[in-house]
Amino acid sequence: MKKFLILGLIVVFIPLLGIPLAWKTTLLILTGLYIIFSSITYKKKSQKNSREEELDKVFVENEEILNKE
Repeated sequence: MKKFLILGLIVVFIPLLGIPLAWKTTLLILTGLYIIFSSITYKKKSQKNSREEELDKVFVENEEILNKE
């Protein structure tokens, strides 16, 4: 999550820096693309982890009946 904070700060401060307009535009586009790519991969990883956790769960509704036999 630190990288999103740093990228946000970069996006805020790039227009304030005294660099040429073409560089500003390029840096903002690259930073935006990196944020999009990072958020997509983060979402895919979190969905994969939640699916694995659901598969690991074992539900036993009739445990008492099974133990009596």
